[in-house]
Amino acid sequence: MGLGTLPSYPQTSYRLHRGIAAALATAFCIAIVVGQTGTASAASGGAGVELRPKITKVICAKKCAGKKRNRVARGGSTIRIKGDDLNIASKVIFLGGPGSRDDTVARVRTGNRKRALVKVPADSASGRIVAVTANGIKSKASQYFTVLPQPPVIGTPELKPVPTGNRSISLQAGTSTPRKVYLGAKELVRYSLKLSGVDGAKVSIALTRLSSGETAAAWTIPAPNGQVVSVDWNGEIGNQPASPGRYAFTVAINTDLVALSSVKPSSVVEARDAFDLHGFMFPVRGRYNYGRRGARFGGGRGHQGQDLMARCGTKLVAARGGTVVESRFQSAAGNFIVIRPDSAEIGDQAYMHMPRRSPFRKGDRVYTGQQIGQVGSTGRSSACHLHFEQWTGAIWRSRPIDPLPSLRAWSLVK
Repeated sequence: MGLGTLPSYPQTSYRLHRGIAAALATAFCIAIVVGQTGTASAASGGAGVELRPKITKVICAKKCAGKKRNRVARGGSTIRIKGDDLNIASKVIFLGGPGSRDDTVARVRTGNRKRALVKVPADSASGRIVAVTANGIKSKASQYFTVLPQPPVIGTPELKPVPTGNRSISLQAGTSTPRKVYLGAKELVRYSLKLSGVDGAKVSIALTRLSSGETAAAWTIPAPNGQVVSVDWNGEIGNQPASPGRYAFTVAINTDLVALSSVKPSSVVEARDAFDLHGFMFPVRGRYNYGRRGARFGGGRGHQGQDLMARCGTKLVAARGGTVVESRFQSAAGNFIVIRPDSAEIGDQAYMHMPRRSPFRKGDRVYTGQQIGQVGSTGRSSACHLHFEQWTGAIWRSRPIDPLPSLRAWSLVK
């Protein structure tokens, strides 16, 4: 057979091959249609590859903290998530720091394919965010997103009976939790009571420092029959911070009604309603140690603070509330923040080597016990630790002092 000669097949053989080719082509077209249908119906559980939501940007939309150009989210804020296929996302996970202990979950409130709105849970931490479908398919994590930590809040007082000396009058009272409170906190302590069995009465409430008998605060308020009334104390006496120690509330019933003139005022100090006031909270909220000699104040290279060795990612809180005067990166200190306490008797306090910049910025208000960052090893550091500094006044304009005695004292508050 020459190069230009075509082979010769029987007619029946030609028809058979032509039929097989047509059948294969038809099957191939059907396969393409089925594959396309499966992909298109992925969101409804059809065959094929399921869709995966995608996050490209996260911004704070409502109830944000900070100025317009530097707004950040906080618990209760509404964030707007931008991306693709967000209409199939049913919830969002705020990943926070390493591990799942501080993860929080929020449902997607409203949205479409390109954007979704989510309310930030109160206890969310800064970190990456993932969107999750009803089938458990997760998006890739977003870029790092800042969530301003919420300050600690006081718990609702548990009301318990208090003797009144009269069977017709019922008095219940209680102090908020926790019973260890700190100066500089946003909310310090609340005392609540409910008086029943008498109309038009008032109650006199006094707060006393038990060691000295000093009256720290006093209130006289109406006590409507059967209603809960409360008073709050901010930790001040005459606009000055109160002395640390144990305090307790007393309450007396006052009435001008003749029918109840025989009722003696009740003045009761109950151990169950006492609380302890402290000036500072220990800043590292996890296991730690004070390191070796080089970690001490005055150690090698003019060490101006005390190192607290702890695992990377350990929570850091403000030892004392105040105003942020520095929050940035520096080659030696790494990511650091400086807080100036409200009390004029206390100098600036610095927290250094955090893994990333604190969510708080210069000028922000921070409360005692509020998370300001995590233990890290940025800047001139060879291991994860907090470098803590205490100054007599403004940082770098006064002189540093050894914070170790103070830290040891603060660590005793469990």
